[in-house]
Amino acid sequence: MNPEIKKELKIPVRSDSKGYFDRECPSEKCKQKFKVNLNDWDQNSKKSMYCPFCHHFAPYNMWHTSDQVPLIEENCKIAAENYGAEMINAFSDKMANIFNHPGSVVSVKYNRLECKPLKQIGQSEEYKIDAICIKCGCKYSFVGTALFCPFCGENQQDQMFPRFIDLIKKRIRNTQNKDNYADCDLDTTESLIRDDLEHSISKTVSCFQDFASFQYKKVVSGFNRPNDFQNLGVGNNNFKDVGVGEYKDWTSDDEMSFIRIMFQKRHIIEHNGGIVDEEYLKKSGDTTYKIGERLSINCDECIRFSEVILKLGTSIKDAVEKKIKKSSST
Repeated sequence: MNPEIKKELKIPVRSDSKGYFDRECPSEKCKQKFKVNLNDWDQNSKKSMYCPFCHHFAPYNMWHTSDQVPLIEENCKIAAENYGAEMINAFSDKMANIFNHPGSVVSVKYNRLECKPLKQIGQSEEYKIDAICIKCGCKYSFVGTALFCPFCGENQQDQMFPRFIDLIKKRIRNTQNKDNYADCDLDTTESLIRDDLEHSISKTVSCFQDFASFQYKKVVSGFNRPNDFQNLGVGNNNFKDVGVGEYKDWTSDDEMSFIRIMFQKRHIIEHNGGIVDEEYLKKSGDTTYKIGERLSINCDECIRFSEVILKLGTSIKDAVEKKIKKSSST
């Protein structure tokens, strides 16, 4: 039996105009595409990788895109044919050296087999969003909301929080363009706009909850109660108790009052269909509603809420980093 022959195949790759190389998550539940810097890929290409969207972890050779696989297979076929041609040419050369000499009764003539060049793998158009990992410094690019470094798996909340808030604001502003609901009748359009605005409040709270929890874990290892930060009082006390500060340190009285009302609006939307009850009036301090009325949400307050939450979240991050720096220097 012939021994198994293994040859390393180096396929030529061309990056996009920004120096990035296409990758695709191998998880069937995800399959999202992203890009990694080609130089970073060359240095880390023998390591396993993380999906920047779902955090799936897999060996480095599992990340080919669906567009690249046929080209890789075709290049493998070309390489196999080239290897066969090289072996035949080498054998023919050997036979010619043996028999093609003066006085030989046998002469060997043959046509050398040509080897085909491998086909270069190109990339899709460059993406607009580029990121640099705060831990390992590797570069990657994506469409949408990627949260993890593909090389080291580090959570990139610090970088992504402003982008998450910006996406929420864009969705809010989209409700003001009726063309976005062109396929709907007037009644459906108004219902969808209300739903989209109400959802933006829930999304803003959820975004803050994740970000605040991420910051808190920097100073309290093993913390696993992210829902603490859906509650303004509990979240505030968490940061206060570890010496980071209080929400009032980073917001005005008016902003804090507004945040409190919006958090309670989210709660009543999620748990009581937006119908005001006694608990809402008591906890929010909102005097513009009566029990039994339904909340009316407008675009301006949703935009303001996202902006104030961005300010609060960024201030918490700065305060946490200041505390960590102070602790490390003592």
